[in-house]
Amino acid sequence: IIRDAHLIEINPGFDLIKIGRNLDNHIFLMDGFVSRKHAELKKEGNNWFITNLAKKSPAYIKRKKGLIFKEEVEIYIAGPTRINQGDEIIFGPNTILKVVSL
Repeated sequence: IIRDAHLIEINPGFDLIKIGRNLDNHIFLMDGFVSRKHAELKKEGNNWFITNLAKKSPAYIKRKKGLIFKEEVEIYIAGPTRINQGDEIIFGPNTILKVVSL
């Protein structure tokens, strides 16, 4: 059961976006499975990368792959990992951010 799903659009005015349970994050997620400073999105050139900052809480990217069958793959975020439009970023069992625009 997914409790919270959010759509995010990354605005061009930012080069660094912080995600977590602290109120001072750009994207605030009220979920006990999300760390206070869980992840950050960083722009490098024309691409955006996500880094998982939480030591105890994993984060994943769910990405549709393939032209016909749209197979889904899950990518564990260990270091800076490129994100694409349409990706779903999963924090713990309850929270998903869907990237609708970069």
